[in-house]
Amino acid sequence: MTPHKTALLALTLTAAQTFAQTPFPEPVLGVTASGSAVVLDPYTGLGRHVGPTGSTGHNGMARIGATVWTTEQVGIGNNAQYFLNRISDVTGAAVRTRTLTRDIRALAEASGSELFGIAQASPTDELVRIQVNTGAITVVGPTGFSSLQGLAVRRGRLFGWDLVQGLIRISPSTGAGTDVDPAVGSAGANIQFLSTFDGDLLLGGEDSLFLIDPNTGIPSLRGSGAYSDLRGAEARFGVMYTFGAGCAGMSMAISGTPNAGSTITSVSVGNQPQALGMMFLGFSDRNFGGLPLPVRLTSIFGTAPDCFGYAGAELTVAATADQSGQMNVPIAVPLGLEGLVFHLQHMSLSNAPGGMQFSNGASVRLRL
Repeated sequence: MTPHKTALLALTLTAAQTFAQTPFPEPVLGVTASGSAVVLDPYTGLGRHVGPTGSTGHNGMARIGATVWTTEQVGIGNNAQYFLNRISDVTGAAVRTRTLTRDIRALAEASGSELFGIAQASPTDELVRIQVNTGAITVVGPTGFSSLQGLAVRRGRLFGWDLVQGLIRISPSTGAGTDVDPAVGSAGANIQFLSTFDGDLLLGGEDSLFLIDPNTGIPSLRGSGAYSDLRGAEARFGVMYTFGAGCAGMSMAISGTPNAGSTITSVSVGNQPQALGMMFLGFSDRNFGGLPLPVRLTSIFGTAPDCFGYAGAELTVAATADQSGQMNVPIAVPLGLEGLVFHLQHMSLSNAPGGMQFSNGASVRLRL
């Protein structure tokens, strides 16, 4: 987030305009081998079916900018055919675009026009590069592992998941793989895909969602629900959602269209009538000023034990609740901020412990 964009956003916290909430607000889109599109909460692992992709045999997924790509297999054995599809961020519908000459088991972004892929081969799987404009495949090199499925880039490093050996670091220039920790292996986790969320969290799963430690390879279960045999997942844009819980009876909702050039309104209820308050807007929901988020606010402000800080405060906006205790804060988002992710939270003065109430958090992921 550049300083001029931060200032521009700060100057556009203006008049209200409301629209319908996102029908499927979860920030991760996934596909199953049987051809279902699923949306997921990356923090709880809970998921919902959006609808059919229109294709089957998905076995990899990756995003390049505004385009999400997935694989398709038609037929089996020597009669199998392989394709590269585009998939809608919103509906999950797949459109066949290119024919592939290899059985690709995983995808990750390589450049603005290329994908990394794991191609099934003998004696070990191969790392390949796929040109999305033509479908042409170039072999990078053998990985040294024979059961690779997942593939993801985290902080510039390429990771794969082997069904037996677990998390593998892969050289993007040679394809050679290195086991992160041979003593860990798969740790009993069923994982068929890898993905990163906001470039930091390394996620994987199949019938459940796991958070994977990139340094040790240890997977930690986040949760599951309403999906099975998931073969790819990627962060979504053009969605917004709430998370966490407010305290002292305060809660917040958001409405609007998560696009640059539109207006988003945050609304909290449960404030005291005509209470003075504030909206916090931050660009991280994981840390602020050296503090990990969410942070319990009791030791900082003497609030009730169930009060948490969920969003940073790079921008703050003063607000006042109406006579019913409702506080509205609109945000007119300028054009040019496509793909921006930001987080919101309300606070108001009250007779609660510490003299303050805090809402739950909300996240907005503007459409690319």
